Amino acid sequence: MTKSAFATRADEAGGEFAAAAFTLQAAHEGKLTSAYANATFVNYASFVRNLDQDLTKASGAPDAATLSQLVVLSRQAQEAVTQPCLADSCNWQQQVVVLRETSKALRSAAETS
Repeated sequence: MTKSAFATRADEAGGEFAAAAFTLQAAHEGKLTSAYANATFVNYASFVRNLDQDLTKASGAPDAATLSQLVVLSRQAQEAVTQPCLADSCNWQQQVVVLRETSKALRSAAETS
């Protein structure tokens, strides 16, 4: 069975956001250098650029209410990816939560569409 365009994009973006959450946490736990984490976030940001538009235009998208929730979550996660909190003085834990929640929501929507 072939996935819809929406399911494919949502699943891939969910994977990127999960990887971003892992990267951010690993950087703060000293498992990755800040320079490596920074470079990795450039790649994540490139991949999820225009995600909200892609999701709304993709064939096989869920109902309008679900899609609206996914777009809101995706925008929050995109912000975390484009401006990752790599310093100890900011609320990086909240960014990890947003990234994980968005990943879970996108992957769940991909499975049901």
